Amino acid sequence: MTRWRDPVTVVLSCFFLTAVVSGPVVAGVDLTPTDRSSSTAESSFSGATGNLTAAETTIPRSGYAFEPGVSGSGIHKLDAPAANLSVDSISGPVLVTYTLRIPELSFATDTYRTVDESSSRDLSLTLDGSSIASDSLEDDSYQATVELSVREGDGTRVLEERTVTIVVA
Repeated sequence: MTRWRDPVTVVLSCFFLTAVVSGPVVAGVDLTPTDRSSSTAESSFSGATGNLTAAETTIPRSGYAFEPGVSGSGIHKLDAPAANLSVDSISGPVLVTYTLRIPELSFATDTYRTVDESSSRDLSLTLDGSSIASDSLEDDSYQATVELSVREGDGTRVLEERTVTIVVA
């Protein structure tokens, strides 16, 4: 008469096991997404045949931090504000890239967006999903270079670049 409980027990056991493994109970395990660096995707993008004229670019000067991941996971996640681009004119497809580099840590991450005539004139790019091993962070802050660039038919052009401070929380 207890046969109906077997499938329920199996399902609940799988759920509990997944919760324990992905939670703070097991040190060093974090099932959150890892760095989605797009350097491979960017280098293979060959459709940047157009040209873009930017009306305004904005890379924030502050708000950058490495926040601790799930307790016991051994990672810190990058928290960075969005870079904004207001497009004045565009002809043909281009690739807009938002990049953050910390040479001292050999750390780099970027995000990109393909833009053409049908795209919105106001773009916002974020650096989501990037993480670093907590034990590689020895200082309270690091200097980083952030860059907003566009790959066009004529090559790659930097729209804005600045040095920012990334605080380790």
